[in-house]
Amino acid sequence: MGKRLGFAFALLAAGLITVEASTISGVVKESDAAGAAVESAVVQVSLGGGKYLTDTTDVNGAYSVTGATAGDRKIKVSKTGYASGADTVTVDDTTAAYTADLYLTLQTYSAVSGAVTDTSTGTGLAGAQVILQAGTGSSSIRDTAFTDNIGAFSFADIAAGNVILKTTLNGYTSKSTSVTVTASTAPVSIALAPVQFGSILGTVTDSAAGTAVSGAAVILRKSSGTGGGAGGSTPVDTFTTGTDGTYLFADVESGSYSVKVTMTDYVSKTVSSLIVEGSGADTANVALVKITLGSIAGKVSSDSLNGKAVEGVSVILSLSSGTGAGGAGTALDTAITDVNGNYSFENVASGSKYRVSASMTGYESASASVNNKSAGIDTANIVLVKSGSGTVLVFVKKSADSTAVAGASVTGVISSSATPLTGVSGTDGSLTFTGIVISGTSLNVALTATLSGYTAVTEDAYVPKNGSDTVIIYMAVSAEGTKVLHGAVSDLSTALPLANAVVTLTVTTGGKGNAELTLIDTTGADGVYLFDNLPVSSTSGSIVVALSGYKAATATNKITLGAVNTADTTALNVNMNLTIAVLTGTGAHAKPMNFNILRSGVIEFNNITENGIVKIFTINGKVLFQSVIYTHTRYINLPDNITSSGKALIVSVRQGTNISRNEILVP
Repeated sequence: MGKRLGFAFALLAAGLITVEASTISGVVKESDAAGAAVESAVVQVSLGGGKYLTDTTDVNGAYSVTGATAGDRKIKVSKTGYASGADTVTVDDTTAAYTADLYLTLQTYSAVSGAVTDTSTGTGLAGAQVILQAGTGSSSIRDTAFTDNIGAFSFADIAAGNVILKTTLNGYTSKSTSVTVTASTAPVSIALAPVQFGSILGTVTDSAAGTAVSGAAVILRKSSGTGGGAGGSTPVDTFTTGTDGTYLFADVESGSYSVKVTMTDYVSKTVSSLIVEGSGADTANVALVKITLGSIAGKVSSDSLNGKAVEGVSVILSLSSGTGAGGAGTALDTAITDVNGNYSFENVASGSKYRVSASMTGYESASASVNNKSAGIDTANIVLVKSGSGTVLVFVKKSADSTAVAGASVTGVISSSATPLTGVSGTDGSLTFTGIVISGTSLNVALTATLSGYTAVTEDAYVPKNGSDTVIIYMAVSAEGTKVLHGAVSDLSTALPLANAVVTLTVTTGGKGNAELTLIDTTGADGVYLFDNLPVSSTSGSIVVALSGYKAATATNKITLGAVNTADTTALNVNMNLTIAVLTGTGAHAKPMNFNILRSGVIEFNNITENGIVKIFTINGKVLFQSVIYTHTRYINLPDNITSSGKALIVSVRQGTNISRNEILVP
């Protein structure tokens, strides 16, 4: 709720970069190096990404472009009346000059002619359309011609190169012919094969009785692809079965087809992957299932199948597939549950897939499916879960002094909803969103506050089902920045992180009345705390860290958050001491765990079960003495400079992960 779980450091670097580019120049000639110079030829050097350097050759055929960056640079030269030329220059030194001479060949033009004939009779075919293309796309079409009464066609002034002649004629199979155009192109012979027609036939019967079904509508469709599916294409033909239940589609072109059979009181059926090749035939016998009427019934209960019956629920019956009349999703009937939560739908056609949907105010909608409806009674019980709702209380405050910000537009975006929450903060900076529908256990709402003169801020709310969350949004005026203060709390002697420490930050905001801003955070398993969106005008303050078993740690007047309009991060780590009773004098006899302070400068050990380390350090954490101890160690004499220091000291004994401590006051 306003606290980020992580933070990032951003390092920005700015500089001036000078980009040098090479020069490419050369001469454009006809045919080869010995050819004549070509004037007014257009030279293009590709830089990639749709960018080019362009120049036009002078009277000597010379060109020059500057600005070619490193890489393989393709060069293209073109001029009307010439076939385009090309070359590639590898630029590996952006300060060097490169030379690339280019060559153009005079364009050759020729007539392309020929005849279109019938493959079976060899006679010329009149009225055939011949399309001349330079490629395969529609934009590559160069010219169109139609054959005369003897099947002849002709194209004049066709530039040398490869072209495609696409020939079509009703009743014949289309054909594409590749032609290489030269100075003298030979006539082209194109033979079209007559389209062959086959047939699709079959018999429609009753699946149970095996008798012919008369009057059934059979729809023939050509498949859209090679997979043999119906493809949803426009019907090619229709047929109505006779008394013998048969149907026949004659004059069917080669290809893949499907037939769909429909009949009153029967379930429709589609047969796909029917193949017609040449004059052949394919057969599709169809057995229709007669529709019988049954019922769908069930009970609507709350929370579980054995839960409390829910009365007054609206239950809608609809098709969940397109096998029946009306198509998928079509509502067929509506019922209302009785006092026992029961509902029923009568006269429901068998053989189809159905969905039963239940809805009622205060509950989340639910549904159940009935697949391949039987002729009897199908049961579909439905469990409704009570709808959850949540509340979000929002406070919009100015980051500089925590005063209320009125009139801020707040938008709450819920990932599961297309409609956002919207509202405006009141005079006290607050607004409340109520009745937020929660389907699961909780809901995440991203709240964004905007107001002219302020920087927009987004915070997250985590709303539990039937619960609430409170979010404080701190907005900085547009001229301000925000700061981050973070650090780690650790044990003074072990340097291990301390979790669940309560960190209270109090800073002087510098705003009206020099008000104070107090924020609280709790350290995680890594001992880290974080305060973000702090006002930049906060230049001093204090931190108090509290944790059970430790002395409260305070850092005062050590917080400097920087100047206005600078985004920076301040780190402040805090070390904590365990709460230890003070022994007045070293002669006192005490037994804090596994060692005794016997007299000045003497420590007695007992119950040492494994090797360890003994340390003597000041209250501020400065180590004055340390020594390894073993299971047989009984006494250690401390140096004179320690025992005569006259300061409070801490004795720490560590065995593995177990630590014993005692604080002593040297007289």
